[in-house]
Amino acid sequence: MKRGREFPSVTSGQLHSMSLIPSPTPSAPSPRVNEGMSQGTPACPSSCASTSASKRGRGRTRGTTSTLTTPIMRTVVETMMTARRMHRNRMHAYFKKFPSKEAALLKPHPDTTEEQWKELCDLFTSEAFMKRSEQNKKNRSKLTVNHAAGSRSFQRTRACMHQLAKARDEIEAMRAAREKDLQEFAKKQAEMEATLRDHREEQRVEQERIRLEQEERKGRSACEWSTERMQKEQERMRKEQERLRAEISKELEKKMSSVMEKKMSDMSKRLFSQFGGSKR
Repeated sequence: MKRGREFPSVTSGQLHSMSLIPSPTPSAPSPRVNEGMSQGTPACPSSCASTSASKRGRGRTRGTTSTLTTPIMRTVVETMMTARRMHRNRMHAYFKKFPSKEAALLKPHPDTTEEQWKELCDLFTSEAFMKRSEQNKKNRSKLTVNHAAGSRSFQRTRACMHQLAKARDEIEAMRAAREKDLQEFAKKQAEMEATLRDHREEQRVEQERIRLEQEERKGRSACEWSTERMQKEQERMRKEQERLRAEISKELEKKMSSVMEKKMSDMSKRLFSQFGGSKR
């Protein structure tokens, strides 16, 4: 999702070749541009050639106005100058990340060669560039800000807008990836829920089958179960009777033995008293 106008990247060679065109001001227009306009320098050969050819074909119809003064040519020059300023601003922002020129030379910008980066470092550390940069900072600090960008330059504002557009694209990509992951998760969750429902249904059917089998088994073996229960009850009663008989017999034996012992002792006492008394 691109926002704003996008300008092509400019190499260091193009930067120095375009550095011959100074920034135009409302009070002092560019001398070289005016010179080219007055002398008819073919800054755009293809357009000039086509225009001159069309004029030769048409003849003298609307005067001899130079192509350099047309709005198209002014737009081309302004676009090239804007691209140059943006490229210089981007290179300078990268250069300011390093503490010194030597540290910056060790890691050139990816869009430049070592020679081009060395030339740019020499440019950024030159006395004229640094003096102009300091003066620009002072002038910018004195300005009355009437727009939302504050005292930032338009090149820096464009770079920030470009970074913002890239960040928005990344956010949109992350959001799309997250939505895709959520859709996949929802799909997997639905599949798992369907699997769980099927498993619960299988368990319910299996439990119902087991219950029916048990009821059928109980219905078929009800008589057998009652007969077996009666037999067990009779066996238990028989064992209980035998136990009671055994206990009763033991009690009777104990009582009989105690009674016999008592009788024998009484009889022995009587006999002893009878025979013992007669001997005396």
